Amino acid sequence: MKKRVTIKDVAKYAGVSPATVSRVLNNYPFIKPEKKMKVEEAINELNFEPNEIARSLITKKTKTLGLVVDDISNPFFSETSKLMISKARQRGYEVLIYDTNGEEELKHTLQFLSNKNVSGIIVGSVLRFDQKHEEMIDEKIPIVYFNRKPEETDLFSVTMDNKKASKMAIGHLVQKGHSKIAFIGGMMEYSTYYSRYLGYCEAIIEFGLELNESFILKERPTSESIQNFVSRVLNEDDRPTAIIAATDQIAITVLDAVSKNNYQVPADVAVIGFDNISISSNPYISLTTISQQKNKMVEISLNTLIDLIEDEEKEIPKHVLIPPKLIIRKTT
Repeated sequence: MKKRVTIKDVAKYAGVSPATVSRVLNNYPFIKPEKKMKVEEAINELNFEPNEIARSLITKKTKTLGLVVDDISNPFFSETSKLMISKARQRGYEVLIYDTNGEEELKHTLQFLSNKNVSGIIVGSVLRFDQKHEEMIDEKIPIVYFNRKPEETDLFSVTMDNKKASKMAIGHLVQKGHSKIAFIGGMMEYSTYYSRYLGYCEAIIEFGLELNESFILKERPTSESIQNFVSRVLNEDDRPTAIIAATDQIAITVLDAVSKNNYQVPADVAVIGFDNISISSNPYISLTTISQQKNKMVEISLNTLIDLIEDEEKEIPKHVLIPPKLIIRKTT
């Protein structure tokens, strides 16, 4: 096997001490430009790759990020996780992904990642009022909330403007002539769902429509509860002519439920989802949806975290709201 190039080899080649090489690798200030240039030339000539394990023993940090999501089988999280891994590698970082199932597991996962000396953590799984876990994280480990966040937090966050997104969906349906619009949300313990629900309620009032509580599903949206809800509202005398679903996954179940009740989309019932997951653009589904602009959300979240890790002097926006984007397809 080819012998691994070490810091000592680089130092010898550049005519400097190993300590100088180490300082260059760790962006240490006050190094003479000529020495830094010699070291960088030696690194390139010898194809030197820093030993991250050895470096982590000194810095107590690795070039590794933690990504915590609710459910990796959720298409939104699986698609954004893949983007996160790809973009992190372009910046020289690897990503450890963990999915959680409840507040206690989230705390355990964050503590575990803290003990692993990760450089930073992106949290996509957090309840609206869950702030206790922030106390468990070492102050030196940056955290960025992704897609969801607690109602009041001092930590950085990148989310879509979910209230505006719901208003955008209502506006599109009103423009299409709909005045009776149902909403399927549920899981109000998450900021994403709750904000979409608030946006729906505010938009209904702003457009002068009737806010009918029987047109709103607030319980956990299982396949059974969605089917039952759709069947009930579509068989009312004064039924809704449009349904907004809080996610594309829910919307696809709504499409099935509408069909089972012998109605057609969009002739009898218009349907809008959220997230713009890949399958929503399938020509057999062609779902009108609100895009979170996943690529932009991932990029801003990742850049925010890496800036917090690498540049303590840089001014970084505390809470970033990604503007929603309406994707009009066949279901409206």
